[in-house]
Amino acid sequence: MKLSTIFWREYTSRLKSKGFILSTILGPIAIFALVAFPIASVFLFEDNEVRTVAVMDPLGEVSARIKMPDGMRIKQTQESVAEIRTKIKEGIYSGYLTIPPSLISGKGEAVYYSDESGGMMRKSQLADAVEDAVRKYRLDSANLSADAQKLLAQETLVKNIQLTDGGEQADATGIMFGIGLMMGMSIYMSVLIYGSLVMRSVMEEKVSRIVEVIISCVKPFELMMGKILGIGALGVTQMAIWSVFGMVITSLLGVILAMFISPADLVQNLPAQQASQLTMEQAMAKSGMGLPSLPPSIFFWFILFFAGGYFLYSAMFAAVGSVVDQESDAQQFMLPVMLPIIISVMLLQFVLENPSGNLAFWASMIPFCSPILMVVRVAMSSVPLWEILLSFGLLVAAFVGMVWVAARIYRIGILSYGKKPTFGEILKWVRY
Repeated sequence: MKLSTIFWREYTSRLKSKGFILSTILGPIAIFALVAFPIASVFLFEDNEVRTVAVMDPLGEVSARIKMPDGMRIKQTQESVAEIRTKIKEGIYSGYLTIPPSLISGKGEAVYYSDESGGMMRKSQLADAVEDAVRKYRLDSANLSADAQKLLAQETLVKNIQLTDGGEQADATGIMFGIGLMMGMSIYMSVLIYGSLVMRSVMEEKVSRIVEVIISCVKPFELMMGKILGIGALGVTQMAIWSVFGMVITSLLGVILAMFISPADLVQNLPAQQASQLTMEQAMAKSGMGLPSLPPSIFFWFILFFAGGYFLYSAMFAAVGSVVDQESDAQQFMLPVMLPIIISVMLLQFVLENPSGNLAFWASMIPFCSPILMVVRVAMSSVPLWEILLSFGLLVAAFVGMVWVAARIYRIGILSYGKKPTFGEILKWVRY
């Protein structure tokens, strides 16, 4: 009865707050922006400066055939190396390229000199342009007809088809990559936010000495669990709202994409009039992409693993909040709490790249990592049900064990003031 009272108070008092309402509305927008901004910034803040590359090509055969990428141009020069390097320092050239005659026969190598430590993309594009120019020269030297050269230069398109339980569908790996990343980051941010709420709530009651009155009526364990369950229910409510929002968005994804991308832009190999008549779904299918069809079970596991991850980490946050008198003192004890979730984020890119690999499997079985990584795997691939259940079972077991440890720390730490305990002293509290 007392546990339910604490639970209901924690849940209802925060449910009506402006912070919860705003975070529920703005949370998906913030997470989407976090994922989309790095991609959009490439176009929004594109460097429009045209860089000039000096080319030293004694024969002139390769440089005449180089088709430079956007933002770069070449200038054939007979200047000395010293003169060119002086102009690089003055900003006239961005670098210079040497093309020895032996490059044509495959014995030599072209070398690009610049004073830039970055620009990996531009350097890669330049290397590809030189390689294409050498290939074009060799084709011209072989006396092949224009039709034969055009045929050899034509790109070979490979269309990706994904096999599913329901048959075949156009590959939607790119979109699923973004969805998996957004789900993983949502859980990462939410676990930290709601776990921090538990820690601050515990600290506020301890510092104000209200806890001394409260535990005269309830047991420390009931007080701690009431806070964890009440704030956790708030988080689950928010995740449920976000899941409904996610299901609506994914069902309307084709319409949303059509607002920003023209279907004709996706199919360059069709006449403009024919391409303009295609729907977004048809255009994506012809270009080898597909819109994802997300089953409701993905959102079910999303909510469930968030709940498990929250309860696991919030028990640790509650223990930290009980042993300190102010938030600045908590930093010493935050590393053991934060390290596992930071490792989860570091492993996220490898799981996104290969969600069915050994690393993804074993990492998603670790309770401290599974709330993020298993959800990403479920979103990205067809994970066997036994793996999901095993991962969630281990997560629940870890939560039960962590609650036992946190409760033993909480019952002593909540009434301890003054001297900040050491890790050794906290370990004694667990054994006591």
